Amino acid sequence: MSRYKPRGWTGESHRHYLAAKGIKTKYEYYRPKEKLDFKRFYQKKAFNIESKETPIPIKVTDPLEGRIYPVAPEDVISVLENQDAEHLDGIKSFEFVNPRGMQNEAWAQYVRSTSTIKIFSQPFKDGKIDGESADKINKHLIEYVIPHEIGHHRALNIEKITDEDIEMAETRADAHVYGFSPKDSDMYEIWSLRNNN
Repeated sequence: MSRYKPRGWTGESHRHYLAAKGIKTKYEYYRPKEKLDFKRFYQKKAFNIESKETPIPIKVTDPLEGRIYPVAPEDVISVLENQDAEHLDGIKSFEFVNPRGMQNEAWAQYVRSTSTIKIFSQPFKDGKIDGESADKINKHLIEYVIPHEIGHHRALNIEKITDEDIEMAETRADAHVYGFSPKDSDMYEIWSLRNNN
């Protein structure tokens, strides 16, 4: 496991949890010296993909000026190819959109009412996304954020688990990222440990 990969609740889920409560955060990541490959990021023309590789439509809206998408549709496809098909069942689309309101504090969001996963454009300046290395943010979304949002879909729409406690819901989504079932009985123990630390 990469030492730069977020460690469950102590990582990106905590930012996600705070954003849901309206609390703005600035998360610090390791900042290696990396060259930015602009081909992997989307700044300009909008387009739609009805990919042959995946039956899930990917819709891209033009990002606002000064913003960029931290992943490309091809990155989403590569994540989907590494997921079990039954965990994707019922996802209607992936949508690359500009954030609104509290979404400004998030990388992505699973929308239960429409069974869509939204990927938000981010501030882009001097080759950095939201002040961080663009390649590192790209890797973070591929390895953690997108699988985490798929984990929300799996827990809510496939396993039919609705948690009143947002921390438990985030724990279930993290479980999916790390290869566990959101129904695993250990979820309560993990949730309890994270809540008491």
